[in-house]
Amino acid sequence: MNNTPNLKMPNIEAAQAQKHVTHNEALRLLDALVQLSVNDRDLTTAPLSPGDGACYIVAASATGTWAGKDQQIAAWQDNAWSYYVPQEGWLAWVADEDKLLAWDGTVWSEVSSGGGGGGGSTVLNPADGGLVGINATATTTNRLSVSSPATLFNHEGNGHQQKINKNTPGDTASQLYQSGFSGRAEIGLTGDDDFHFKVSPDGTSWYEAINIDRNSGMSSLMLPAVQVAKSTTQSIANATITTLTWDIENFDTDAIHDTVTNNSRLTARRAGKYVIFMNVIFSSNNTGGRQLLIRKNGATQLWSNFFANTLGGQDQLLTATIADLAANDYVEGQVWHSAGTPIDVTTFSIMTMYKAGV
Repeated sequence: MNNTPNLKMPNIEAAQAQKHVTHNEALRLLDALVQLSVNDRDLTTAPLSPGDGACYIVAASATGTWAGKDQQIAAWQDNAWSYYVPQEGWLAWVADEDKLLAWDGTVWSEVSSGGGGGGGSTVLNPADGGLVGINATATTTNRLSVSSPATLFNHEGNGHQQKINKNTPGDTASQLYQSGFSGRAEIGLTGDDDFHFKVSPDGTSWYEAINIDRNSGMSSLMLPAVQVAKSTTQSIANATITTLTWDIENFDTDAIHDTVTNNSRLTARRAGKYVIFMNVIFSSNNTGGRQLLIRKNGATQLWSNFFANTLGGQDQLLTATIADLAANDYVEGQVWHSAGTPIDVTTFSIMTMYKAGV
């Protein structure tokens, strides 16, 4: 006896005796599989009192009568269980869940959502646990996964909005741009409700370039900048060029300074043009002149100002310059005086550096 190729229904052979048996067997198969509806898909053991014609998808790791029939259709027909191996593309309605499933050759997957009462539309609905992969494999994290040269979101007559919603202000609603699945840029609401633009060289260290305040709309460019100060006075010997140290940071947006290690240095973490200010206050002394110097990499003098002590008393002096620095170049502030005796640089002295351009 041979069978049909798809549903495997038995054919009636030529000159076959008791043709009605074969015919009825085919009808029983059609009765089970055409407009397939199953009562349940979660049972691992056969129900004790199934109704005539009742169908089930046998759950994984089935035991007892259903042992070895995982994922097959079990139909109670003529007081016995009949089993049908699903073929790729079969659809089955699950009555106790009001959901439509499809067999992809390996698993039964949800492809529709009933709206209650057996109604509803046949649409993909990840909110019910569905996964959608378009030329890609979806996961429980990336429930919609697309692998394609481009993705188009088009209008339907008027405008179109792409919406990304988060739960609380401390959560993230953003677009992450990756290279080799490692983050390189991110825009959106990252950790609060302001709008952020961030970049990363490696997916681990992140630098914020722009922050737009949600309340005022004001934007702040996150340019590298630092301002340092002193917690104690520093004694400066007569006629000796002395490098100033800084153990306080008023602000530092790019790890430009360290308050302990090499704390005289302000280090450019990225190449560009930097504006450098130094405001120095000497303790009171009416003798000699004063000099401020800005030096690069411990050797190159970038700027120098000499001030004659014409006012007397405490001297507050300011110098500034613009320097073209490579990544990891550092600058230091230095002072000199000819007071004839040591004098102090006071705690009100500060040094500031910020990146002004490329």
